[in-house]
Formats: sequence, C-alpha cells, structure tokens
Amino acid sequence: MESYPGTAGPATSEDLARVADELLEHTRALRRQHEELRDALAGISAVAAHEPLDRDEDEADGGHQNGATPETLHPMVLQMALAGETREFARDQLHALDVEDADELVDDVFDRVDSQRPAHRRRLFTRRAG
Repeated sequence: MESYPGTAGPATSEDLARVADELLEHTRALRRQHEELRDALAGISAVAAHEPLDRDEDEADGGHQNGATPETLHPMVLQMALAGETREFARDQLHALDVEDADELVDDVFDRVDSQRPAHRRRLFTRRAG
C-alpha cells in the first residue's frame, strides 16, 4: 500500500476517508464559489472580438466595465489558477473585461497558489495552450 503524506506508514482507510472528506468539502466550496461567480457575471454580455466596446462616460473616466474591479475578480482568477489555466489565459480574460491592474492581479494570485503547492506535487490537470 502506498504511503500518504502526513502519515508515518501506509495509508489506512481512515486516512483515505479523511482525504476524501477534505476533497468533498473543497469541491463544495468550489461549487459555491462557481455559483456566486456565475450569478455575479450573469449580467456581463460577451462581445465579439471584432466589435468595439460601448463604454459610458463614467467608465471612460477610469471606471470598470460592469463594475469589474480587481477585488471583485480575485475569486475568478483564483478559480482559474486552481483549475490549471495559464497566466496568459487569465490575463486575456481580465483584459477582455478591461480590468486596469489585470497583470498585477494575475501575478499575485498565481504566485500565491504556486507557493502553496508542495514542491513534490505537480498539477494533475493542466490546460494545454492551443
């Protein structure tokens, strides 16, 4: 039987049950976060790449399209990082929303996520550029 990190010997059924419970709780949290993001982004309509964005005068004076700010988009970028998206993909998404500090937000979130991953663990699922 394979040894599990944090245990002295082989993984027991109790260890596996604990890990399964943690994964379920994490999945529930991600589902709640996804639902909140979906609800928050429901009012944002997609714009084709060849169409210019119609902006109000307030937005042209430094506001953000549809109220999108780095603070409100942090969970979305975090979800992308945890889902294995690339930094470039996250940046493209934020630039499409016309977020001013998109590069800083993406770097901050991805750096934090990367620093929390154990060195011996790699991502199981990673999106391929293509």
